[in-house]
Amino acid sequence: MNSARAFCPANHRSVTKTTDVEEEQRAYAGALFEAYGGLLQRFLRRRMRDTEDVADMVQDVFVRLVRSGDLDRITHPKAFLFQTATNLLRDEQRGRKLRNDGMQADALRALHAPEAPTPERVLEARQRLQAFERALAELPPRCREVFMLARFEGLTHPQIAARLGISISGVEKHMIKAIAHFGEAMTRAS
Repeated sequence: MNSARAFCPANHRSVTKTTDVEEEQRAYAGALFEAYGGLLQRFLRRRMRDTEDVADMVQDVFVRLVRSGDLDRITHPKAFLFQTATNLLRDEQRGRKLRNDGMQADALRALHAPEAPTPERVLEARQRLQAFERALAELPPRCREVFMLARFEGLTHPQIAARLGISISGVEKHMIKAIAHFGEAMTRAS
């Protein structure tokens, strides 16, 4: 029963005269699936990288068949199904290529280093770093130690309090003092 004639809508209609058009098309699509579903799966399995997606692709072929409208117009259903499968494969490959091209472009952009900073930007960054170092040196020793443990070593306030033997409130006060001092120092430097 693999001949297109055996599944011609006109032949099928004679069997289902009492059903409405939509039910008739569903039954016809089901008959086509019975006849060609296995062939389509083998066809797609040979051509697809990810064979787990074969069943989904076969389903998409039959969804397109049903959505194509009037099934009476399809005179060669086997050819229609395989051409639809081929088109879906092309669409999937195009989409994969676009995704791969996008990922490759992102990777190439990541590999290229940004442009070298201008001498003015280098000078400005050095001046900001020097201002920060001066401000850090100006802090009282305990305040500086609390700030460095929090910002450079990533310790939490309770961890700093435990390490230095001071209260969490004391840590918070030192941090507030240090941040305010840096704010003032950086404002002066700019």
